[in-house]
Amino acid sequence: MFGKDITNLKGAELRKTRQEIGMIFQHFNLLWSRNVRENISFPLEVAKVPKEERKKRVDDLIRLVGLEGKEESYPSQLSGGQKQRVGIARALANNPKVLLCDEATSALDPETTDSILDLLLDINQKFGLTIIIITHEMNVIRKICHRVAVMEEGRIVESGPVLEVFKHPKQPITKKFVRQVTEKEDARETIAQLLEKYPSGKIIRLSFVGDVAEQPVISKLIKNSNAVINILQGNITQTRFGAYGNLYLHLNGSEEDMKQAIRFLQEEQVEVEVIEHA
Repeated sequence: MFGKDITNLKGAELRKTRQEIGMIFQHFNLLWSRNVRENISFPLEVAKVPKEERKKRVDDLIRLVGLEGKEESYPSQLSGGQKQRVGIARALANNPKVLLCDEATSALDPETTDSILDLLLDINQKFGLTIIIITHEMNVIRKICHRVAVMEEGRIVESGPVLEVFKHPKQPITKKFVRQVTEKEDARETIAQLLEKYPSGKIIRLSFVGDVAEQPVISKLIKNSNAVINILQGNITQTRFGAYGNLYLHLNGSEEDMKQAIRFLQEEQVEVEVIEHA
């Protein structure tokens, strides 16, 4: 990390390196006997920052995380989102180079999660700060991350740009995570019901990435194909670097008409997977 091997660091150099990493915890880890101002000030006291400098730094951080008016409040008087904002301000106190977020939103409701993610994104953009997020929630990754690494049994099994991993997940665990945001839970049930109702044709899954997700591809397909096309289910997911979408279609007609429809979609830069043959 930071271009150096920290495993052999000792003493003052190790302490300095640790100060370059700010930690945000799942359950806040605030000092309950200290108010907001004192919690944020704590790492500055440990670092022996002069009192006046500490006060100015804490005031700046309180404004940054939107806690004006809560300076004298204790953790028991704060909501979950406010507690996490204190945790973020405290993590930023010593001007770290990296923020490490350990499930920082998993204890929060969806609306509060969004506000905390917006704050982290704002911090990343304002200060160019590297933020490493440990999470099981793919929606968190989708919303703010540039890159993702998937771990299983303590090993990284897949990594890459978020949009690329969403488009081509390789490992079973990655596919499971990606399905959290790209498929509805009843997709397979819908497909099974359709196959029972229409015992002919093909069911295909279309994957749209980037600009293709915003083009009228299905409209053009209907105009250019002799196959009968039935839209089953679909959704578009937004990531930091573009849209990713899945759409399930049922094709019926002659074998050649269905093959022509699939060729047309592929020519339109849409990834096509035949899910079932009826």
